[in-house]
Amino acid sequence: VCVALTLSFAFASLAHAQQSLPNSGTCRKLTSELPQQMWETAATFDPETGELVHHGGHVTYTQSSYTYLYHPDNGTIRRAKPRRTPPRVCLQDGTYAESRKVSVFAHGRSGHGSMPPGEFKDGIYTALRTADETGPWLYDSAKDDFEYARTVGNRFTSYQHAPMAYDASSDVVYSLGETELFIYSVHLNKVF
Repeated sequence: VCVALTLSFAFASLAHAQQSLPNSGTCRKLTSELPQQMWETAATFDPETGELVHHGGHVTYTQSSYTYLYHPDNGTIRRAKPRRTPPRVCLQDGTYAESRKVSVFAHGRSGHGSMPPGEFKDGIYTALRTADETGPWLYDSAKDDFEYARTVGNRFTSYQHAPMAYDASSDVVYSLGETELFIYSVHLNKVF
């Protein structure tokens, strides 16, 4: 089921991309600057606003809670300015839930690999202790607002690289983290 959902989403996204890209076979150039060195981010496409929602990951070296909105029709990218944002995480995943018209972000961690979150100052690295909120976080591009969906009952376990896909016919998000399959009902705000 998850593979079929992912493939249908990928083909739908490809169809949109083919309609909006020039026939020259070249990549589009951005008319505004990207933040430097973004990686380990999550991205969704919001068909309501026509924007790619690019969230979290790293901007330069530290983990980011930033959200950037890329508009393919005019090649611009801008930083969103929601009143509330998820904690700084990377390696999270996301999908778009049509029923609520929101991007759903979950999983990821604030510390991983050889360098935990923190900062360098005067040649000394100070690590930060954090408690990650596992999500899901719901982002409404049109309102530029995040909502922390405190799920009823079970919660997501935080995994790095836990792919997510939305099934519109049942209004659920499927997510696979290592050996756990999470089924999140967007309407009920519940993880099964």
